[in-house]
Amino acid sequence: MAWFAFPPKTRLRNGLLAAVAVGLCAACAGPRPAEKVAAPPPAPIRVPPPPPAPRPETYAFPGIGERPPPPAPEAPPALPPPPARPAPLELARQRFEAGRFEGVLEALESLGEAVDPAVWRLRGDALAALGDGPAAVAAYRAARAGGDDIQADDLTARIRGLLEAMPPAQLRAVADACPFCPEGGYARLRLARIALGGGDVDRAAAALEELEAEFAGEPLGRTAARLLQSVLAPRHPVEPGLYGVLVPLTGPLAPFGQRALRGALLGAGLFGSADPGCRLAVADTAGDPVTATAAVEELATRGVVAVVGPLKGAAARAAADRARELGVPVVTPTPARDVAGAGVFRIGLRPADEVGALVSHAVGVLGLERFAILYPDTPDGVRYRDLFWDRVVERGGEITAVERFSADGAGVEDAIRRATGVYGLSPAEIRERFLAEEAVRLRRERKLMEALGIEGAAPGEEGDAAPEVDEKRLARYRPPPIVDFDAVFLPVGSVLAGEIAPRFPFLDVEGIRLLGIRTWNTPTLVRVGEEYVEGAVFPAELDPALPAGKAFVRVYRDAYGEEPGVLEAYVYDAVGLLAREGAGVDDRDLLRRKLAGLWSAPGAIGPLTTTPGGEIAARPKLLTVHRGRIVPAAASEE
Repeated sequence: MAWFAFPPKTRLRNGLLAAVAVGLCAACAGPRPAEKVAAPPPAPIRVPPPPPAPRPETYAFPGIGERPPPPAPEAPPALPPPPARPAPLELARQRFEAGRFEGVLEALESLGEAVDPAVWRLRGDALAALGDGPAAVAAYRAARAGGDDIQADDLTARIRGLLEAMPPAQLRAVADACPFCPEGGYARLRLARIALGGGDVDRAAAALEELEAEFAGEPLGRTAARLLQSVLAPRHPVEPGLYGVLVPLTGPLAPFGQRALRGALLGAGLFGSADPGCRLAVADTAGDPVTATAAVEELATRGVVAVVGPLKGAAARAAADRARELGVPVVTPTPARDVAGAGVFRIGLRPADEVGALVSHAVGVLGLERFAILYPDTPDGVRYRDLFWDRVVERGGEITAVERFSADGAGVEDAIRRATGVYGLSPAEIRERFLAEEAVRLRRERKLMEALGIEGAAPGEEGDAAPEVDEKRLARYRPPPIVDFDAVFLPVGSVLAGEIAPRFPFLDVEGIRLLGIRTWNTPTLVRVGEEYVEGAVFPAELDPALPAGKAFVRVYRDAYGEEPGVLEAYVYDAVGLLAREGAGVDDRDLLRRKLAGLWSAPGAIGPLTTTPGGEIAARPKLLTVHRGRIVPAAASEE
């Protein structure tokens, strides 16, 4: 994360005032006199043959005769320099976005064995897209060695996701290359699970015993030990078409569980007249990790092919850990990103994707260049701040102010004042601002008087003494804000965003656009923010204007008589994916591999693609507030 020192707002303001003054002088200078053009020389008299040699100042044309020399041409304007060739890393990124994965590797060749983690990460992404899993794992390991802790967590998740999707031959290659490193050990664990799924219990047990001994005391060794116990316990057959649903139907989270269950029933096709070939086994987690773990064990005993849920962090983590041990694939809509990988898939919109789409639209479509970031002092607020800052710099934009406030919104007005250079000014600084504005006003008056031909010069001419300060006016003076940004990024919820929006015009900060996150996609934003959120732009998972989103909203409304939310769409797509990919499948490992290889799969929040880290990522849609309604951003620009 790159940090920058910002110039004091007072200096920015003085520069602005100077620029205004220069502009006024130029405007009052009057028109320039027209340039005089010399008349062309008289035509020369033609001489009978034999013709003399043409004179230096004339040109001879066959059959036409001599002509006067044309006037000397003006020097052509200098051509703009040719566009600079993108740097190898930027060129590689452009090719990756275009799907030219082999071209990515070609562009990165010139960098050699670069130590930049971004180079290794992009190389790993390209290799993963090309299907070279072992080489991608090696590239991600190199990127992780040179990155920070946040990047390391993400890269570890990507490696786990890659290993989860690898065929046995590639897993053996990773295990042979590094048998005792975490990646090699995990590849060996996956091979043991594959052997177990194929009925080779003896080979699986032997491999697990080795892992338990070689990684004793480490998470991998403990996982191998628990799985070995499951191998030695009686096994239950898998029943094709049977899927588990883990939701809180009791306790404080029960309303969310009921909404999720509605989406699951609709996704399974249970409202149609034909047999969908899909059955659901529903278990109540009560939002409790211990209950969720027991529910996973019960569903595995009943022979479910896979499980959808749980919804929240602690229960989702506990259920995911036990499901991995039992070899049961899981698709969960939990916001907890750390649960993904190793057979557990998190479905949803990734923050990096939503921020990337938002910045691309703001810079490329809206033409915005300068941005301020006001963020809550929370882990999510800091994460969104860093993502937005990085994407803006990558797109060639500028961050002019970064300010934080409390999670509950306290202190946001002070943050706005700090961002606009009017917070905590000393009396001397206020006086300096006042005098600078007075000087500009007086010079403007002088120029106006001169333009009108009024005798006598107003105070403030160059060389004059500084004007006397009107102390009464100075006492009433409030420095205006310096709004040196085009838009403000506010990574907060819809209610807080609606409450903050009116404070900008209240503090005389106008003419800016508000940019938000996916939590803004609710009527609450407009109900609370009213006209002050007009023009706001934010990403979203579900867009009812698109065909897939429109179809989901229609069937949900027909079934339940109300509008669906994003949670219902998540679970609807999760169950729908299992029903499609798991049709006729009685091998959990096969279904796990199919889920790990999803690419642009259809869905209400789709297209859906599984990342190397095990996230089933939705493609972000961009919405805006237009005439008091939330509509697609593209439609509002037409």
